[in-house]
Amino acid sequence: MRSITSAASPNEAVDPNVAVVSPIHGHEAGTVPSGSEDRESASRHASTLVYGARRSDSSERDPLTHVFNREYLTDRLLAELSRERRVGDEVAVLMIDVDCFREVNDAFGRFAGDRALCTVVARIQRVLRAEDVLARYGDDEFVVVAIGAESVGPWHLAERVRRGVEGLQMSARGRVVRITASIGVASSSEVGPNDEPVAALLASSHARMMGAKASGKNRVCISDAPLVQSPKPHSGTRPRAAGRVGLGTP
Repeated sequence: MRSITSAASPNEAVDPNVAVVSPIHGHEAGTVPSGSEDRESASRHASTLVYGARRSDSSERDPLTHVFNREYLTDRLLAELSRERRVGDEVAVLMIDVDCFREVNDAFGRFAGDRALCTVVARIQRVLRAEDVLARYGDDEFVVVAIGAESVGPWHLAERVRRGVEGLQMSARGRVVRITASIGVASSSEVGPNDEPVAALLASSHARMMGAKASGKNRVCISDAPLVQSPKPHSGTRPRAAGRVGLGTP
């Protein structure tokens, strides 16, 4: 299991009980592909809009963050996996856990924790592509369904999300809590022929996310192999390809 961690952002002066956003790192925000990638992205975005038009009911939105809820997520993931079999677009799942969320609640109260979650969601949305789907999976867990993931690289998308979140912090009464994200990634190309694909992708991405947290948090995990430390920045080292996703089925 490989994890990648970038250097933490410097601490900034913050107002009490306010989640502060640091500048986006690197080139991830608002990047628009060109040529054939642009056409493919437009096609996937059109598919997202069509599906969303059929399912725009507020009952499928999380009432706090206004992203999609867990029920919508499972239905949409199944639909995208069916579409993948027809057109060949790879689907990846990014399981995102907000590190230190309980610490934020304990230090500043539930209301501040809710504000922190909404700020995290806004940061995630800023670095996602138009065709990606974001849903709330649990209290402090979110899932991104990346459609046509091979065009951007699931790890690169997850790293953009991680870097977008890591600059957040909350401060009050002399105490500062930095907010980061641990992310597990699984791709449909890893699903075995005897696996139930939705369950396999969610279970594997969740297990990898837990592995990222166990290894120190603020990491992206894409493999079931033992975690290793991140390469030095700009070393040119690339993460190893992920192994097969499954639920123990041969």
